[in-house]
Amino acid sequence: MSLVTTAAVLASVPPTALLSGIFGMSGGMILMGVFAWLLPVAVAMILHGITQAGSNGYRAFLHRRHIHWPVLRGYLAGSAIAVGFFSWVAYVPSAPVVFLALGSLPFIHRLFPKAGTVEITRPGASVVCGTVVTATQLVAGVSGPILDIFYLKSPMTRHQVVATKAITQTIGHVVKLGYFALIAGFLGQLDGTVPLWVYGAVIPLAFLGTSMGSSILNRLTDVQFRRITQWLTLAIGTVFLVRGAVLLAT
Repeated sequence: MSLVTTAAVLASVPPTALLSGIFGMSGGMILMGVFAWLLPVAVAMILHGITQAGSNGYRAFLHRRHIHWPVLRGYLAGSAIAVGFFSWVAYVPSAPVVFLALGSLPFIHRLFPKAGTVEITRPGASVVCGTVVTATQLVAGVSGPILDIFYLKSPMTRHQVVATKAITQTIGHVVKLGYFALIAGFLGQLDGTVPLWVYGAVIPLAFLGTSMGSSILNRLTDVQFRRITQWLTLAIGTVFLVRGAVLLAT
């Protein structure tokens, strides 16, 4: 990997972690796009999983008193269902699929009926959430916009939303790491593309961005938080859809 690519990879981590620290999502989606743009899918998935596990884990720690713990049990059950299925079919996405999936997520989120039928605290909703969100992570690498669907009508505050998303996303990225490193055999494809020290360096950089984002979150109202999240993800999704279409056409 060239010096310029290494610098671009490292430089992308703090600002995207900052976005995730504010909105509980978006940053991870941008980061996955950057990594998939610069690196082979195998390397991008592993590096992104390490970065986001660190970023989300630290965010969950910072907001741990706001975590809605009952959601976690159902989420874990649903996650196990998704991993079992994907392990059976041994599916590995291509670069165009990753970009098209990334770009589609915000629009699926936008078009989804907002009747609150899958509100995360309802009985069984967390199991559905764990299944769908984990499956999305194994295809696109991220799942923030899909995860947000389950919080649209949630009675939680912005701090509870960010904290609960953070703990479930941490689990999701650890699962993704295990899937692509072991089941999909991605470890054999890393072939030294990224120096080993980079895998370690992204974690403190993610911590830095997350800390900065948490301070900004405290200044937003719940209304501002939800409005900015919606429009930001749509803009990002458009860029990734164009990128996926270009890759398919070439």
